[in-house]
Amino acid sequence: MRFDAHGTDVRAGYGFSLALFLILFFSPDSLVPLYLFTASLLHEAGHYAALRLSGERVSELEFTFCGMKITRNGQLSSFSKDIFIYICGPLVNLIIYFTAQLFQFGIEFGRINLTLALFNLLPVYSLDGGGALYSFFCTKLTERKAKALSLYISFVT
Repeated sequence: MRFDAHGTDVRAGYGFSLALFLILFFSPDSLVPLYLFTASLLHEAGHYAALRLSGERVSELEFTFCGMKITRNGQLSSFSKDIFIYICGPLVNLIIYFTAQLFQFGIEFGRINLTLALFNLLPVYSLDGGGALYSFFCTKLTERKAKALSLYISFVT
């Protein structure tokens, strides 16, 4: 499936359909896999919203087996925006967790969101926490030194 939404090419590949099928087929009595899948999509939607709020253009939004892949047009204009965008995915998950706790509704879904947020905030280079840390270091150091320091922290973590 493919369509255009305000200049963004939106696609849902076979992997997305396969993921939904597997979730429904292998766990008809458990909502946990569906919760995890939904939490992942909401996480990526947080990144997408942050990109749009930052004035960045998104050229492609692809629903994949593991969630959502966002492709933006060109480079970001500042590392500060980059930090904001990296943090907004886990922030959405944390908001869902605290909302579930506050209203004592959807506790299991809330806990899955908390786990996803905390995992993504780890300072590992390929995760949101590592990306935000790298962008922060880039505001203080050269990009080369920032990358070396980020990779070192990622390795130690």
